[in-house]
Amino acid sequence: MKLLITGASGMLGHSLARLAALKHEVLAIYRSFPVSLPEVKSLALDLVDEDRVKKQVLALKPEAVVHTAAMTDVEECQRDPLRAKQVNVQATKNLARIAGEMGMRFVYISTDYVFDGKRGDYVETDPPNPINAYGETKLLGEEAVRLSCSRSFVIRTSIFGFNIQPKTGLLEFVKDSLARAESITRFSDQFSTPIYTGDIGRVILALLDRGATGLFHIGGGEKISRYDFAVKVAETFSLPQEKIRAVPFKHMERLAQRPRDSSLCSDKIESHLRIKLPSAKEGLQRLKQDLAAHQNFGREK
Repeated sequence: MKLLITGASGMLGHSLARLAALKHEVLAIYRSFPVSLPEVKSLALDLVDEDRVKKQVLALKPEAVVHTAAMTDVEECQRDPLRAKQVNVQATKNLARIAGEMGMRFVYISTDYVFDGKRGDYVETDPPNPINAYGETKLLGEEAVRLSCSRSFVIRTSIFGFNIQPKTGLLEFVKDSLARAESITRFSDQFSTPIYTGDIGRVILALLDRGATGLFHIGGGEKISRYDFAVKVAETFSLPQEKIRAVPFKHMERLAQRPRDSSLCSDKIESHLRIKLPSAKEGLQRLKQDLAAHQNFGREK
């Protein structure tokens, strides 16, 4: 299959491109940070520019588009909602419309932040109620996909992995801070179901192979607090756990609200593919193995 993967310099896009290239022909799209992977063709493209996007997609003729590109910084989305709408809604609408017109398959990566977090363990039929601009724009992206491309599926998830760009994500922050013996605080009562990018990448490819359509929640095999996840990072990389301090969610002071419990129920995808999704501990172990196998996996230049 000929796959076009957007956001290939992002955490999920890069991991998915690396994995997909083992079996498929992969075309990787990035905006400004170059991507270099064996057996992967890459192209710089601003997805907001609909005319140029359509011209390039028509020339490339992919069989499927996996749209991982997004503005994911929750605080930045809240500060600049117009830009968030351009990237998370308009660019998605552009791509989905093109895919629909060309009869291509389309995969959209959404987020657990489409929920308000008052209950947790959300299933696909639960009504979304985002409480920040990031969640709002990702939900609007979902709606654009459903309206524009019938051969599509939407994935809501919460991922962890390593960035290839020169920036620090949450996992790197925890790992690097503890490696320097610095104290960090993590919320003991904010919950999610995080899944490693390498693990969700395999699920995405399996769904493409099966011709899936619709909506799927894909989270890790356990609900876990931010604090307990940091402890598991420390355990995985043999770092000092005593430097992690648990604090209550009510102490959060951010511009954008966050859901307290955005955990996802993944029963539908587990039944559909007859799989058991991995726990955070299992995902972290696989991440560690991937880092050992690919020394530059997290920080390619």
